[in-house]
Amino acid sequence: MRMATWSFALAGVYGLAATLSLYFRAPLTIETQWLYAFAGAAAVTQLAYLLIATDPVRYRLVIPIGIASKLSFAVPMTILYAHGAITMGSFAFAQIDYALAALFAVNFVRLPNR
Repeated sequence: MRMATWSFALAGVYGLAATLSLYFRAPLTIETQWLYAFAGAAAVTQLAYLLIATDPVRYRLVIPIGIASKLSFAVPMTILYAHGAITMGSFAFAQIDYALAALFAVNFVRLPNR
């Protein structure tokens, strides 16, 4: 259970740092409201990871949603990279989400069913 606690706490803190930093970037070529809407929605998801970290067994059934959330970023980034639409640097961030999704899956299987 300690592994699950640390996994989700790490994911939540990392995710908050990554998403909240979007509020301080200069607007990109997309419309600003979409950037801020994405940052807000993604930040709320990171709060769910921090909630899971408080009691992984209790919130075990939320873990598949966390896995899906990580893959919802990683898979499209992989497709974009395969088509040459993003750089290797951008693609590297997707690898972090793949690793976290795998870690979440391991935790889901290892945690006791309530």
